[in-house]
Amino acid sequence: MVQPSHSLTIGVLALQGSFAEHVEILRSLSLPPGASVICVRTPSELERCRALIIPGGESTTMSLVAQRGGMLEPLKRFVEDARHSRGKAVYGTCAGMILLAKEVIGAKEGYEGLQGVDCRIVRNQYGRQVESFAHPLEISSLTSSSIPYNAIFIRAPVIHSLIPPRDASSPQVEVLVRVPRSVLPSPTKAAIAVGGASELGPDADVVMLRQGDILMTSFHPELTPDTRIHDWWCRTMVFKE
Repeated sequence: MVQPSHSLTIGVLALQGSFAEHVEILRSLSLPPGASVICVRTPSELERCRALIIPGGESTTMSLVAQRGGMLEPLKRFVEDARHSRGKAVYGTCAGMILLAKEVIGAKEGYEGLQGVDCRIVRNQYGRQVESFAHPLEISSLTSSSIPYNAIFIRAPVIHSLIPPRDASSPQVEVLVRVPRSVLPSPTKAAIAVGGASELGPDADVVMLRQGDILMTSFHPELTPDTRIHDWWCRTMVFKE
């Protein structure tokens, strides 16, 4: 259960991307009494937060804006606390997933990530905007789990591989959802999407995973009326109900 001494504020990183949609969903949930949702653009706003969502958008732009605004190091510390379950929780969607990965294939010049989750990821490997798609997922941990979750993939990153935890104190990466390999881009499209730099990796079918109290999805839950993933993250990782 939530400890009264802890902040009940959930932040949504609002440097770029679909942050407004996440805010709207969070405010529609039945959160504990006293809980609030804010947009986060500064270190002082981040300090108020118990949890943070890093939204979809453009990962390089988010990284550069964070660097210029003095947000990168505070974000790294916040993410590190979440990875070790030290009173913080983080959820990264699409571009947020890229920022949270330890290694990024195809990163642009000037990009610096948050080094949160022990995985290697390929940015935008699902293809261009016109190749966006939706796919029903079976997620056993959600309420009404017999009802498929309609996941929306837009210029989505692809997990290449999980990598060993960086130190003995780091929790293992837990795969929550995989998709059929038939859903993945063809080897040709996968290579074209990243300029021929990378083929599909051994864990390319992973679309939802966690490490400690960090959750990542390659799809956009904020673009569907289904609020179950946000609700599950809040109950399981943020407020520990």
